[in-house]
Amino acid sequence: MKGTLRQPAPRWCRSLTDPAWDSPATNGFAIDRLHDPVATWTPFGLLGGKAGAVAKGLAVFAVSLGASRAGAALLRRAPPVGRVL
Repeated sequence: MKGTLRQPAPRWCRSLTDPAWDSPATNGFAIDRLHDPVATWTPFGLLGGKAGAVAKGLAVFAVSLGASRAGAALLRRAPPVGRVL
């Protein structure tokens, strides 16, 4: 239909335009810088745990992915750091 106006996103969906949900290409450098220390030190925190290797591996994957993406989004909001990242 030509000439139709695009409706604004619903209120619940507006948070998806947050920098945290930007594509990995946009946040790739920041995610890469933050991922290495998190992915390296998270397994050391799990060494004393009683969980199996698969559970620990999934936990490390989830923590490193979530922490690096969230950290990248937070750092990109800071004006001096956001210009670099």
